[in-house]
Amino acid sequence: MSNEPHAHQSAAAKTASASRAGAPIELIVLHNSYIPAGEALARYAAPGSTSAPHYHIARDGTITQLVPEVRAARHSGTTSWNKRSRNIDRISVGIAIEGAPLAGLTDAQIGPLHDLVGAIQQRHGLPADAFYLWAGDIDLAEGQSLLRPAALPAIPRPKGPVVLHADDTDAVATPAPAPASPPSSTPAGPPPAAETPAPASPPPPVTGSGPFPIPISGMVSHWADYGRAPEGARRLINQALRLLGTDPDVFQKVLSPEQRKSLGVSADIVCADGVLFSLQAAGMELNWKVDDQSGAGKTGQRCANFYRPCAGNAGKLRDVTSEPPLPGDVFVYGKGDFAHDRGYHVNIYVGPLSGTDTSGRTYRPEQSLDVVDTNMGDPENKPFPLNLIMTRKRGFPLVRRVRLLQLEQLYRGAGLIA
Repeated sequence: MSNEPHAHQSAAAKTASASRAGAPIELIVLHNSYIPAGEALARYAAPGSTSAPHYHIARDGTITQLVPEVRAARHSGTTSWNKRSRNIDRISVGIAIEGAPLAGLTDAQIGPLHDLVGAIQQRHGLPADAFYLWAGDIDLAEGQSLLRPAALPAIPRPKGPVVLHADDTDAVATPAPAPASPPSSTPAGPPPAAETPAPASPPPPVTGSGPFPIPISGMVSHWADYGRAPEGARRLINQALRLLGTDPDVFQKVLSPEQRKSLGVSADIVCADGVLFSLQAAGMELNWKVDDQSGAGKTGQRCANFYRPCAGNAGKLRDVTSEPPLPGDVFVYGKGDFAHDRGYHVNIYVGPLSGTDTSGRTYRPEQSLDVVDTNMGDPENKPFPLNLIMTRKRGFPLVRRVRLLQLEQLYRGAGLIA
């Protein structure tokens, strides 16, 4: 049985909700609210307001109820669901979470969100998968539903020592340490050798001409310089190749707890996630700031526009479209001149590959695949050939390939480039 969370009451304007017209509640919809909680609540309550969720969760975890669940809060509107256009407000409960679009939740928000979603599901008999993220702030192809399947993030582990109580039946108690042995007149023998922990993964090969199996994966790198590449570059390739497979499989089998948390409530691995996770595996510092000429606010690390060549990252990356590719190069796609518009999609070059991915799909060397693509709204993370990327440009009129200067310095130090 779920915990019924405490919710503060702050009524939204009457114009921000309507009758459900007898429609049953069928799903829960989560929204990002990227304005401060106080300002958001004031907007919902302002006379004449035409938008409000049922609930709002502030960054500190405070839950505020604005609209009774018996009414249809105007939080979403109309989009495709179950293969037909639906008025989502009429069939859902809306929850707004304070935080930037595509950003992870704070630890303080996760517990209250679990409790609130559980209580709503119990009240209305909703299955666990009736939980969606409203993708109004995300770039989607024309005709795609604005409802994206979501998953509740894991509740963070408490920091510091954990005190177990008698009723913690699901926890495994740690045995108390044995009492100290009394002093002995017999000289003590040598202390037992410390147990050596098993390595997290087999070390990647550093010699030979390949092919090179990727640790903890069925994938193989055929990049000729993998064996003598700097460790950061090998880690980048390893991470990118492990991301191949369906989003649910990669989410459960590959992503670290930190990576899962960064996705917020969505298990959808967007294009910039694949690039971000791969560059982070290489130890790259992604600490620049970019603008968004389109005015859509796409400036964070989980946005394709983050890698668009511009003044904000001029000292961090450079355009290498006309140079031979290296693993870690990022393809940035646009609809027009990057000086006047933003980046809309990204993927990452890893060099020739083959093998079997996390979901059991097989790729052959003769397919000439060497670019890893994770795409918003597409549950399959898959590889593409470089020549196809440069000719068809993933449907965009413009593509540029950029390289982080920090990564380039690693290659230069290893003698792979002049």
